[in-house]
Amino acid sequence: MVYTQQNQSQGASGGYPLNADNEWVELAGQLPWQALEAIYQLDFAADSGRQGTPFRQLYAAQLIKDRTGLTDRAVFQAIREVPAFQYFVGLTGYHPSLPFSVGSLAHFRRRIAPLKPILDRVIARRLGELIQAALQGSDWTLVEAFWSSWSDDWEAVEYLGQAALAELDSDQQLMAKQLSRPAVAPRGDRPTGAVAQLIEALEGEQARVEQLQAAGGHLSPRRQAVLTTIRALSDELAARQAMIARADDTPSYAQALSARTVEITHFQLGVPRPVTAFLEALQRAGGRRPSFILTAGGQLSALERAQCEAAGLQVLERAQAGSGIALIGLPDTSDLLMQIQLQQLAVKLESVMVSAKLGPLLSLYDGPLVLTLARGAHQFQLQYRDLPQPPLA
Repeated sequence: MVYTQQNQSQGASGGYPLNADNEWVELAGQLPWQALEAIYQLDFAADSGRQGTPFRQLYAAQLIKDRTGLTDRAVFQAIREVPAFQYFVGLTGYHPSLPFSVGSLAHFRRRIAPLKPILDRVIARRLGELIQAALQGSDWTLVEAFWSSWSDDWEAVEYLGQAALAELDSDQQLMAKQLSRPAVAPRGDRPTGAVAQLIEALEGEQARVEQLQAAGGHLSPRRQAVLTTIRALSDELAARQAMIARADDTPSYAQALSARTVEITHFQLGVPRPVTAFLEALQRAGGRRPSFILTAGGQLSALERAQCEAAGLQVLERAQAGSGIALIGLPDTSDLLMQIQLQQLAVKLESVMVSAKLGPLLSLYDGPLVLTLARGAHQFQLQYRDLPQPPLA
């Protein structure tokens, strides 16, 4: 992969090679930029205009800041100097000057703060799609994926829902004018305080938009993309509400799923560490004490294997090579068949994560990714986190 440098003084261009295995290059290809931007666009109702700097540039810059811990000014300077960062923010060539200012980062942060739970949810859904694709051909099916830190934050959902309703109102006014019809009467009071009411309002407004489209009204590609996002939002809200209702109505369902929950903590390996260092790092992160350690064949030395045995860890080996080890915690169960299934699930998912190179996407968040998977008539839950190497003692 060659990244082009624009030479403004000579009008010529040169090339900077970028490794396809660079984590920022991989992350750029994994993030659902269009879906994220469509959510952001909901914050710009028709009467508010459109944002100036492209969403991807500012959102990617914020992700770099979150990952590196740099200040806004230091992030700005780093993007100017590092070709991989410029590729990640979506620039097509190396530019010594950036199309946004340091001050725009703080403004952008304030703007997306109410949207963050939904943006995080979009990324979790993308991870789920990548995992489901990697599971093709197996007997496992992904049911749901979300971050453990993500909650049903009504304030964030309501904020986005109100923006979606405003956008749908605007679409109706626009198409009524195209069709030479009387202006559509705007909705009265907006629904507040209940997800069910918001879902009903969104579905009703979408039906009105679809009726106008069927009569010959049309929307621009941007507005059509936003409408698609609104449909996905209301569908997801409805699915999530149904799942919450089922858990509330059937406590035994939640209890059974808890008894089938596997915890996997993945560590990248650069140089050997005592096994105790990984256990201490996991304890600090709040994870369950593991019973297995999963690694590629031949990755552990005889001394490290002895350390695992002394720590009460059984060593498992995955089929394909890959960097890193994974500590696996299984729930206490006297059901031998269940324990075997949970162990198989852990091995399968760790292999999927390694082969699909999902580490960069997972490392965007401190908390684990929570996956609900089905195998036959049974559902299982897996909490997967990617932690940095513990320091050498």
